[in-house]
Amino acid sequence: MTEHAKYLIPVIYIEEKEIIAKIHAMTKTLVASILENEKPVYVDFETQERIPKDSALWYKEVIKTNGECLSINDDRRV
Repeated sequence: MTEHAKYLIPVIYIEEKEIIAKIHAMTKTLVASILENEKPVYVDFETQERIPKDSALWYKEVIKTNGECLSINDDRRV
């Protein structure tokens, strides 16, 4: 499984590659949908300036820590 899927799917053991592929595809679709519907930046159309929203700053921290900030026991959660 890819790195992003580790944090979105409960820990389970699956041997069937077909099921793993379907879960991975669904996870990718979920992440893409969230990013598409909840745009991480605001665009000031007059100046064309991109202003990061709080969600963009949160996602930046998730990437920087390789998802460690998502842990329930981590004090660095944003």
